[in-house]
Amino acid sequence: MSYLYQPARIASSYRPLMFRNSRTTTADAEYLICDVYVNTSLKGTFRKPWTSSAGAYLFDVDVQSIVSRNCAPYTTAKTSIFGTLDNKELTSSTDLLTQYYLYSELEIRNSSGYLETVAGSGETSNTLYALPSIRSLQDVSMDDYYQPSAGGDFLFLTNAPAEQNVGTDENFFISWMVYGTNALNLIFYNAAGSATHNVVVTTASGLTDDRVASVGIGPANIIGTGSLTLASGTWPTSFASIAYYTFSAGTYSGSYTRRSELRRLNVVPRCEWSQRVYWMGPTGGPEQYTFTGQIIRQQTDEGTVGELAPRWDLTSTPPVQGYQRGVVKLDIETQVEIEVLEPVDPYTGAWLRGLRSSPEVYLEVDGKYRVITVKPGQTEYERSREGVSEFKAVLIVDRESVQEI
Repeated sequence: MSYLYQPARIASSYRPLMFRNSRTTTADAEYLICDVYVNTSLKGTFRKPWTSSAGAYLFDVDVQSIVSRNCAPYTTAKTSIFGTLDNKELTSSTDLLTQYYLYSELEIRNSSGYLETVAGSGETSNTLYALPSIRSLQDVSMDDYYQPSAGGDFLFLTNAPAEQNVGTDENFFISWMVYGTNALNLIFYNAAGSATHNVVVTTASGLTDDRVASVGIGPANIIGTGSLTLASGTWPTSFASIAYYTFSAGTYSGSYTRRSELRRLNVVPRCEWSQRVYWMGPTGGPEQYTFTGQIIRQQTDEGTVGELAPRWDLTSTPPVQGYQRGVVKLDIETQVEIEVLEPVDPYTGAWLRGLRSSPEVYLEVDGKYRVITVKPGQTEYERSREGVSEFKAVLIVDRESVQEI
């Protein structure tokens, strides 16, 4: 009697979350009654018949459908990885890293032919976690995304290039699994490459927390409102003399030790027509990019055009009035779109293609999040023997209801 196989401690909610439970009994085993708990609440109960009885009854149970329904993203809420704009704050993204476990009991057929639950047969699996992370069949694990990483420095859930540009008044959000870390380090440099500020942020009370931390560390976040607990250093009060800065996650105990990959943000000016977009990336973390290429605002509308016979009044001169409609348009639907055409290198293009398939996308408008989506279609993001390709996306900003006759 035991769980022979269980999913990885942290697994993708988009892949099967399989348990194998072994049971021995002299009675005729029929089913395993399975209770699925998500974030300590019962979310589903079902029966599972046995798959093998060679020496023991084996039950294979997949809870992926129940867990994925209780894991971000949702249609009714903004995922917590997208923090408050112009605010520095640390968020525990419990809606992203979903805790779950399985409780099972054996059901047999008694001597009277009725099904009954075996008293004392309840078994509870390990407490496990699921992320809305797209994983290939060649590498379904999340081992590279928390400490200790199988590949060395663990990766942020923000699956962006190691070096990015950020405007002096732009927000920037990152997320990572804090297990094995308790601090975030930011080092700010001037144009000469000299460090001007070295800041260590406390991010967890312990080193064994199974949770995702999300924090805003863009210039607008740092200069803006809110606060973060500092273990050492002070924040810059202006980005006028800062050329770039780096950030990483690690441990702090009098001094800082880096455990994660090292990322760099170059502080750059922005054009007033640029468009900043935020989206949930393929590993569940927040992604952001400012489109500075060609921006085309356009409207797409549909409708049915018909013809009416105008009313003919013999007593009027003329018999048909100018306001009478001979041609009308019905069933009108209007869609407001922003088309972006961006020259990108192959690496950036491969990363940006995740925007097109993301379930959660926002456009920053007047300092606020605006829910948008990307129009289905096709784009080129890499071409052999070419250094740059033109990435294209059509952002659906609004669908308008129009008056009808």
